[in-house]
Amino acid sequence: GEIVKKMEVEQSLATILLLFFPIAFVLIIYLKFDRFSELKLFGFSVSFPGYISWAAMEIPSLLWSTYYLLTTNTIGMNPQTILLLMFIVHYTNRSIIYSLKQASSSSSNIPIFVSVSAFMFTNCNGFIQGRYLSMNASFDDGYLMSVQLWVGLLLFVLGMASNIHCDNEFQRLSDERRKSGTKEYLIPHGGLFDYITCPHYFSETMEWFGFMVACNFSYVSFVFLVCTICNLLPRALVRHATWLKNDKYPRNRKAFFPFIL
Repeated sequence: GEIVKKMEVEQSLATILLLFFPIAFVLIIYLKFDRFSELKLFGFSVSFPGYISWAAMEIPSLLWSTYYLLTTNTIGMNPQTILLLMFIVHYTNRSIIYSLKQASSSSSNIPIFVSVSAFMFTNCNGFIQGRYLSMNASFDDGYLMSVQLWVGLLLFVLGMASNIHCDNEFQRLSDERRKSGTKEYLIPHGGLFDYITCPHYFSETMEWFGFMVACNFSYVSFVFLVCTICNLLPRALVRHATWLKNDKYPRNRKAFFPFIL
């Protein structure tokens, strides 16, 4: 009774997200959304520095998950703590470490409506995931030592490591481009870059797939994965199409998933 009522809050909000994001998928394709800095709405764009926008966009998820970890009886050697820590580690990197790196480089501005939209999503999703894992998630007694939990954690860690590597490579190329004075984007090489145009999107999707596996395929983690794909896949397709206009760009690369898409 009471647990079901509590879970209805997360599931209802998650369902709203699930209904909204296919629309976002279509809009991204329609607007040909490639890079944040180049996106305009009705012909104009008000923007903020990238590092400020990234911090504002990502920090709600960090705050919600940390709040629920510290204010509920969750902390301990249990799956809920591990899963919340996975969430916290990702958003600590995104909202703090990545933003500081952006501040030290020549990061592009981000339109305010993109920042506000992302802020609203991470607020909602951070609340959903944090509340569910700290208050309503239940696992079998042996789940802490299950293969499924640790396979999910491994996929998450590999995805995050790859994502950070891609971010570092993009920053290196951006700094190199700025120093050389060229306006042309430099083509990245090495690792997953030799197979797909957007390995950072693939890697982040791998993170949240691993998170869903570790969450025992909960409904709210599944919705988060679907929202991630609806956000990142169309952007990868648009960016790939843009890169293919460059005669120097390797034609054997796929957009999002090695050898397939």
